[in-house]
Amino acid sequence: EVKEKGLYLRGLAACGVEYQDNIANTSFEGITKEELEFLSKVPKMMRSKFKKIVNYLFPRLKEIEISSHAIKSICETKFSPTINFNSLFELSKNDLKKRRQIQEMFEIMMNEILICAEKEGLSRSFFLHISPNLGKKNDCEIIKYSTKDDIGSTDIQFLLEGAVKDSGVLFLLNEYIGSIKGEKPFGEKFNFRNSPRTLEEKISFCRQYINHEDMPLIIGVGDTVTSTFNAKDKTHSRGGSDRSFLEFIQLLGKSYGIDNKIIFVDSSYGEVFRPSTKETGLVGITDKRDNLKFDIVFQNGPNEYVNWFINLAIKRYKIKNKN
Repeated sequence: EVKEKGLYLRGLAACGVEYQDNIANTSFEGITKEELEFLSKVPKMMRSKFKKIVNYLFPRLKEIEISSHAIKSICETKFSPTINFNSLFELSKNDLKKRRQIQEMFEIMMNEILICAEKEGLSRSFFLHISPNLGKKNDCEIIKYSTKDDIGSTDIQFLLEGAVKDSGVLFLLNEYIGSIKGEKPFGEKFNFRNSPRTLEEKISFCRQYINHEDMPLIIGVGDTVTSTFNAKDKTHSRGGSDRSFLEFIQLLGKSYGIDNKIIFVDSSYGEVFRPSTKETGLVGITDKRDNLKFDIVFQNGPNEYVNWFINLAIKRYKIKNKN
């Protein structure tokens, strides 16, 4: 019945790679056969290396326990195989040195898999997405090491080059405007691979192809944004896997004179370790000089956001049906 009525939420997975429409059809463009074949091998490569690393870090663990942690830690998603540290962080408890070793060794592991891809002629096909991170250096994301007060990076994704969420915003805009106007502004074959790279280039791209009257108001929702103060040089390192696409939505709104909204959802009480807005405000998330500004902060987490979203959908339905 849901499929027949077209009630599935349109959206993207794997940072803009896989698209689902309102009747649950999925599609992915811009990916080669060789890339798909390599991605299918990554989880097996991760499992082999995972056992060796965990044996070294936790020598008293039994084989069955290591296998249990592997199941929890290795996410076998089709386009974004991921290593998650949370299960191992629980084992390390308050051992800061151990937590950092986990982060360091699994970053090395994921880089080794990148090297394997390069040896198969896929040197420009993949990159590592670290969440949360401290921004970029030399076009690579900077891992956020654990401190006494902050758990730091909790997972590393093996992603297709070009698969970033702000490129996903362009893809969704193309689909949305195409559904309204009957013609996609960026063309029928637009995908994450032919998206401009920088935020400035993406905004210029929109200005070139999307008329002001066709640009919708956009609400950006994220839970992974970081801002870490560096006492040595008195600067902030700003990152987080949601930062770039939220900044893009904010800047795009300013460029078109549209009051786009940015929403932050506190996910510190769920499956991941994050700064809590209830306990420390926005420390570790944003700062006074941060260009990214939140319009709404849901301190009570995903449930509060979901309830807000449902109420918004009901009000929107009533308004549409009055007209």
